[in-house]
Amino acid sequence: EDNTYHPTITIYAEHKISSKKLYETKNDSDGFFSVNDVVFFNNKYWANVTFDFHTTVPCTEETRPAKPSISGWIELYQDDQLTLGFYAKGC
Repeated sequence: EDNTYHPTITIYAEHKISSKKLYETKNDSDGFFSVNDVVFFNNKYWANVTFDFHTTVPCTEETRPAKPSISGWIELYQDDQLTLGFYAKGC
């Protein structure tokens, strides 16, 4: 059984939950994050990220058409766990 913590990660236009949602993912086969900056705002840590979609899914032979990257903000910690830890698995 897979007990890995799989949060839904929402990319926001600004570093606040009330801002526009740009994209949501719960599946690391969608793509990967690059962290550009981290700020502490309103008692939360926020990461400014760029999300790039996979054109070749890691650990598989699946290929996909290219999609444009999404840049925005994610809440860095959810339920006292590092959100981006979900995107750090190997094959």
